[in-house]
Amino acid sequence: MARTASSLLALAVIVLAAGAGAGGSASGQESNPATRGAASKSPEAMIEARGERQLRQLRFSGWRKLCFQPAEAMICRTSIAGATEAGQEMLRVDLIEGAAGTGGRLQIFVPPMLFLEAGVRVIIDKGNAVDVPFAWCFSNTCVAARAVDAAFIRRMKTGRDVTLKVVDSRISTVMTSVPLDQFASVNQGAPNLMFGRSLEPSPSRGTP
Repeated sequence: MARTASSLLALAVIVLAAGAGAGGSASGQESNPATRGAASKSPEAMIEARGERQLRQLRFSGWRKLCFQPAEAMICRTSIAGATEAGQEMLRVDLIEGAAGTGGRLQIFVPPMLFLEAGVRVIIDKGNAVDVPFAWCFSNTCVAARAVDAAFIRRMKTGRDVTLKVVDSRISTVMTSVPLDQFASVNQGAPNLMFGRSLEPSPSRGTP
């Protein structure tokens, strides 16, 4: 499923060229009110106009907690992953926290082939959407990340699921729901795996 940077650049060129043609100035054709209206829409409106589809093939692991304590301060990451039936990981959600109650950093790993400008839209239950911009991409994954406050983390602890929406290369919205039913107990409990100063892992719950 890997797409190269040149493919994404080509997509951006196609989108820009289409926008120029709609205005009439680049193609020499006369513009009309319909095309002018389409060209004036926001990127979000254009994306929504293409429709949404549900991604149903993913199987989610349970939430797991991994902590690092190289010194006095401890940093923990609570994560869940979604994989295909063949076992290929397609999605991972991380919440990284330091001291309790001070907020944290939300990271979402997704495959390439996306319209990166749109970022990832995150919705807990039926609440307000939070937009998470893409921070960087590798050959096989793209990472969206942003800081989140303590109130957002509390909503994760009391929520039923979190819906993630991305925009694919066809400029249509793809969505999936990640379960939150075990998040609070794992996030507040002892880590599954602990790393100390030596960075040698030591299981804390007897899990592999």
